[in-house]
Amino acid sequence: MKILLLILCLMLMPLTAVAQSESAKTIIEDQAEADLLLGRHLFSQYGLTSGYLPGFYSEFGDAFIIKENNAYIIEASHTCYYPNFRYPDYIEGGYVRLKGKITKVFKNSFTMIGTLESFDDDVYQKQGGEEYCKYNGEMTFSRKGHLSYWRLQKAGDICNDDRYRYVDIFIKDIVKNEPNKYCYPTAKDAATHSDEFR
Repeated sequence: MKILLLILCLMLMPLTAVAQSESAKTIIEDQAEADLLLGRHLFSQYGLTSGYLPGFYSEFGDAFIIKENNAYIIEASHTCYYPNFRYPDYIEGGYVRLKGKITKVFKNSFTMIGTLESFDDDVYQKQGGEEYCKYNGEMTFSRKGHLSYWRLQKAGDICNDDRYRYVDIFIKDIVKNEPNKYCYPTAKDAATHSDEFR
C-alpha cells in the first residue's frame, strides 16, 4: 500500500509543478499592452508632485517592470519632500511605494497582486501631521480616458482615502531623466533649503 501511495505521489508531482507554474504566469490578453508595460516608467502620487504643472515635471519617481519566468514583476518608488512655495516653513511630501506581480494584462489596463505603501508627512516647524497606509491585495490600473498613463482604480477602498486615486504609472518618460529640482529625500533636508523659496 505504501509503495502504491508513493508511486501515486510521484505521478502527481509533475502535474502540481505545472499547475503552480501556470498560476505564476502573467496572463496576457493584449500583447501590445504587455509590450508597453515592460521597462522603466515615471511613477507618481499626486500629493508628491505639487500638481502636474510646468516646472514640476522633474518631481517623479520610477517604476520598473520586468519579465521573470513568464511573470511581469513591478517595483516602483517615489519620495519627495519640499518646502511649500508660498509658505517655505511648511514642509510637504512623503513617499509612495508599489511592489508585486502583474496577474493579467488587458487592453488599456492590468491587474496585479502586491503591496502599496504610502506615507504623507506634513510638517510645520514643531507642529505636524502624518498619515501612513499599507495595503496588501489586488489592484487594477487603467489608462481608459487618459492613454498616457495607468491610474490606480477604486483607490477610495484603499485605506479609505481618495488620495490614492492619483497613483499613476506613465507609459513613457514625459521629461528627460534629470535630477529632481525641488524634491529632497527627507523633511529635514527640505527644511534646510526653505530659505531658497522665500
